[in-house]
Amino acid sequence: MTRAMTDPWVRSREGAYVYVRELEWTDLDSLVAIEAASHPPEIRDGREMFDTMLGSAWDTWPLPLGRGVPGRRPIRLGLVQNERLTGYLLARSCEADGRPFVHIDDLALLPETRRHLARLIDGFVRQYLRFRDAGAPIIAHGFETEMTLWKRHRRLFRHLGAELSEPELVDRTGDGEPVYRVRWEPRPDARWMERGSAADGGARRVGPEPVGAFTRGGIEFEAAVARTVGAWSALEQEWRGLAARVPELTAFETFDFLRLWWDQYGISSRPQVLTLRREGVLAAIAPLAIYPEEFGGRTVRELGFMGSRWEADRPRLLVADDPFAAGQALAAALVELREEWDVLYLYEQAPDSPALLGLVAGLESEGYLIGRGPDSVCPFIDTRGDWAEFLGGHSSNFRKNLRRARRKLEEHGALAYRVMTSPDEMDEAFRRYLDVETRSWKADTTIGLHSDAIARSFYGELAEHLAPEGAFQFRFLEVDGRPAAGTFGIVHDRRFYSLKIAHDAECAPASPGTLLESHELRDCFEGPIDEYDFLGGFLTNKSRWTDRVRSTVQLFAFPPTLRWRLFHLDRFVLRPWVKTILRRHGWLDRALALRDRLRGETGSEEEP
Repeated sequence: MTRAMTDPWVRSREGAYVYVRELEWTDLDSLVAIEAASHPPEIRDGREMFDTMLGSAWDTWPLPLGRGVPGRRPIRLGLVQNERLTGYLLARSCEADGRPFVHIDDLALLPETRRHLARLIDGFVRQYLRFRDAGAPIIAHGFETEMTLWKRHRRLFRHLGAELSEPELVDRTGDGEPVYRVRWEPRPDARWMERGSAADGGARRVGPEPVGAFTRGGIEFEAAVARTVGAWSALEQEWRGLAARVPELTAFETFDFLRLWWDQYGISSRPQVLTLRREGVLAAIAPLAIYPEEFGGRTVRELGFMGSRWEADRPRLLVADDPFAAGQALAAALVELREEWDVLYLYEQAPDSPALLGLVAGLESEGYLIGRGPDSVCPFIDTRGDWAEFLGGHSSNFRKNLRRARRKLEEHGALAYRVMTSPDEMDEAFRRYLDVETRSWKADTTIGLHSDAIARSFYGELAEHLAPEGAFQFRFLEVDGRPAAGTFGIVHDRRFYSLKIAHDAECAPASPGTLLESHELRDCFEGPIDEYDFLGGFLTNKSRWTDRVRSTVQLFAFPPTLRWRLFHLDRFVLRPWVKTILRRHGWLDRALALRDRLRGETGSEEEP
């Protein structure tokens, strides 16, 4: 398999990257414009359809046959070229007469990008393979133009393991234009489920490819890189063995968590997992991937940790012994692979991490430019003590507010606290939590699970994986049986990670979220939990419980080219200097307010 086949992006004739990614709310205007440029007026669905598709009610949109399956994640892919959206493919899981199938609802590309349809198809197959009913037939309806596009790519589908039928005339529009149906059937002998797509590297569990041998700190390390999901998966058992030796391994650094994350979010990315061995034994893993990101108005290949700050907090280089030397060796391997990435970005890093310090030292020795900046502040509570003693350590006014919150909620009805952790409760618990979100301040925003089908799918898969051990936990405060506040988190190695919380906006004066947190914290103090981790992000609802925090930094590394030297000078030298001058004269707040007005921003709302 060539490198071009395993990369989820290619360079266009103009030199810009072309890649496939998930569609977002900000794409709405672009989607309407692409449809207008691709479809005649009489068959356009328009803004209403795209607004529904980007929301949470896509399974209710009418189908030519059958019906959508509620709760199944739709496939919503966009083709990006020259930093702009130039095409899309929409599909969803459906059923008719009790039989599952996947329906491609719409496909459109601007004329100049039709040669990149294969990229959309490959992205679609990668997502299709992650459906619970993968292996079901694929059906699409369309006009002669769409049928021509599908037939041109008959060989690609055959290579991926499916046979394309001949288009079948099924209807005509009011103007007499024929409407066709085409069907793909996975071949029984294709083992499509095991093969995967080209970009995933199939399921061939071929190990990482050698990079080189590097001696640092008197230790010889053998470096290798896994560029496909198959090569990464071949590390699974060794990963588990190394993880058992890594101090304070978090839930977000386990193989299972990252693989679940990748299956949901990795559509536009490529694994770049680095490994180090000492005398043949796995000694370190850098769980990295390459993402297309915009820097200075151009798309570049950003190398960073698998996961994102919204789901995978405080990622690390996984090293069991001699972390500084291992960090230096990983830097040497990254330099050896420098033709494959443009910028290194690591978020939420512990500033005193020996492995990180070794990585930075190694990159700086090769002339790379390092940029640092403050990142998330992550509060936590040691729960090995006594709950009453912990609560008594807070002000009398704080404790009085908790009692007042309870009384106010009880004025609305019977108050009950409910914990849901068993596998057969997960579906109901998710429905209850989403119900709370749709009645919270998040309802009118794009924040939260109610507006993010990918996040719903990810946390649903994570719950299915962890619930058998009671490690995915929902908690609710109910008033007359209706949730007034809901939260959920996960347990790993005697540590509880608080993931999401929401409360009914009508109950906000009674502070149901804070009261719910008090119940959750008490459970942790009285149960087998050593630490409650609030994670990063909104601080208002966290700082009232504790002043103990983990401060983190974000780190960038740029190659020593003229372009990146200028970028580094602007971002990490001149801008901080200007901010210091403005702050010294008391002008910083006014300058930031002016910047936000010019950008049309109103600021972000903190989670109460």
